[in-house]
Amino acid sequence: MGYGTYILMRAINSVVVIIIVMILSFLMFIGISDAQWDRMIKETATMQCMQNPHVKDKEACIEQRVKEMREIFKIGKPWYERLVPMLSRILRFDFGYAMVLQSDWGSKNVRDIILARVPRTLILFGTATIVTILICL
Repeated sequence: MGYGTYILMRAINSVVVIIIVMILSFLMFIGISDAQWDRMIKETATMQCMQNPHVKDKEACIEQRVKEMREIFKIGKPWYERLVPMLSRILRFDFGYAMVLQSDWGSKNVRDIILARVPRTLILFGTATIVTILICL
């Protein structure tokens, strides 16, 4: 077996392991995620309906908004229907939008927030690696 074949097999093995880890992570956190989304959706719908003076039946408004938002965020679908779209979004680095944080240039896109932090992270770990190498010498 040549060196190129060895590298190719290692790369394929790495991709398979990463996909398995992503699937296991998804399955572990789906219940927690759904509970958080439900709570957030109900709070948002309640706030929107209570602050709107033109709404007569507040409870019906809240129920309608919860139903609409659950459809928008695809909450309530079985895990196996949400797994493939979620994995494809992660592999494309499409993490959605943040509700609180924003990047240095004001973007709420999570990918932009992560990319804004990469240079400082590289400086931190690069410096730590250099210091470690110097101490070891």
